[in-house]
Amino acid sequence: GTAGELVWRSRQAHVPADLVLRRNGQLGVFQLVDGQARFTALPGAEEGRPAATALGMDTLVVVDGRFRLQDGDAVKVR
Repeated sequence: GTAGELVWRSRQAHVPADLVLRRNGQLGVFQLVDGQARFTALPGAEEGRPAATALGMDTLVVVDGRFRLQDGDAVKVR
């Protein structure tokens, strides 16, 4: 057989699967809001898959140190 290529395009923004975390039984990401980490649930998110989101393209999503964060923790930007 021949190799195929699957191209997936969506008009909706998605968060990469490796940024999605579980807190209190919900999947979501941490945003930086006024110097604090704010957990934002992503309805319909599934572990190991990119998650559709309505977050704006200018949303600051915490990447480094996200695994230990809890909602409301202070965050210092370097």
